[in-house]
Amino acid sequence: MDLANYSKSLSQMITHELFRDCNMACLNDQTGNPEKSCVENCASKGSQFLSVFDKVMKSEISKLQELSRIQ
Repeated sequence: MDLANYSKSLSQMITHELFRDCNMACLNDQTGNPEKSCVENCASKGSQFLSVFDKVMKSEISKLQELSRIQ
């Protein structure tokens, strides 16, 4: 199992969902379009969480790989 690629793939999926959710949350009822500043603000907050996730995954990958070899 290649956990490094899995972590990268998971990060990409989360990023995609983050932008989708931000676009939906920032829709302007009058225009039907998301407000750019709202989306940027929302995505920025989400990317901070994603950054923490990436750091934790990178620090834990070696431990997870070692556990997978034991079994």
